[in-house]
Amino acid sequence: MTQVLGFIGTGAMGEPMCRNLAIKGDETVIAYDFNPSPLKRLAADGVEIASGARADMLFPSLPGGPEVDSLAEMALHPAARKGWTVVDMSTTPVGLTRMLAEGLAKKGTDLIDAPVARTQKAAIDGTLSIMVGGSEALFDRVRPYLERMGTEVSHCGATGCGQITKIMNN
Repeated sequence: MTQVLGFIGTGAMGEPMCRNLAIKGDETVIAYDFNPSPLKRLAADGVEIASGARADMLFPSLPGGPEVDSLAEMALHPAARKGWTVVDMSTTPVGLTRMLAEGLAKKGTDLIDAPVARTQKAAIDGTLSIMVGGSEALFDRVRPYLERMGTEVSHCGATGCGQITKIMNN
């Protein structure tokens, strides 16, 4: 069975990140956004419009903490299940990241934080800097996918440490 990768948030950074995830691998990639325009463009690269929570691994790329918190309440917690992985590529407050990871872990879902740095051009080129917080084993599992979007993928420590490094980087 082919793994399904989900992507939520196809804005200025998310659209090219999703595209790189899709064109540099052979998994099924599905995406969701309130704006249908980037989804139509991504369809040309084989990305399907998401219909339900069928992704094995989910990559949210949202503007910030309020959006991630809302996504968690409306979709992540209800869909959480054993063996599911969430790779939060948003810039999210450390406390929210850790709280979300703890809540999802109770249902068997892993969360790793992986905020990005650099420009939209870097997102297009797949040369982002990605700072990752989570266990070593989880980092090893998601790293191949992150390397499709970035050339500098750094494990920064435990959950939340990707966010801390991103703050220091800014």
